[in-house]
Amino acid sequence: MKQNDYYFRQAMTLLMSLGLIMHIVVLIVGFEKFKEEIFNRWLDGILFAVMVYTFIAIVSVVRRIKFKAIWEKIVYGLSVFYVGVSIPGHLSYLITGSHGDYADHFPDWISFPLIVVYSFFIWFYQKRLTLKS
Repeated sequence: MKQNDYYFRQAMTLLMSLGLIMHIVVLIVGFEKFKEEIFNRWLDGILFAVMVYTFIAIVSVVRRIKFKAIWEKIVYGLSVFYVGVSIPGHLSYLITGSHGDYADHFPDWISFPLIVVYSFFIWFYQKRLTLKS
């Protein structure tokens, strides 16, 4: 019987693609304008739902992943950590409707490295990870 993979690759790819698009928009319009005019509860609600599902999926399959090298375990662990620690900030925004301290802790240049990280995670989940038979 084939075990369910919970679409963990697709979930992570969707989540990282959403983040990638949003951070490209930040670079185009600026962080302040993005926070004021584009990023709202509706958009964050979609992102939050995908984020929670992705976190559950990538945690659920961790024991079934066939890591080929130690660096793959490290990257996978970092990706689980990154998604997991992102959830409380997005939940806070959904509840309060205020970016508050959450978004203000990040410098304006944060989009540059995040675009690289998200692109790497997309590649990693799509091309490097396989499940044990």
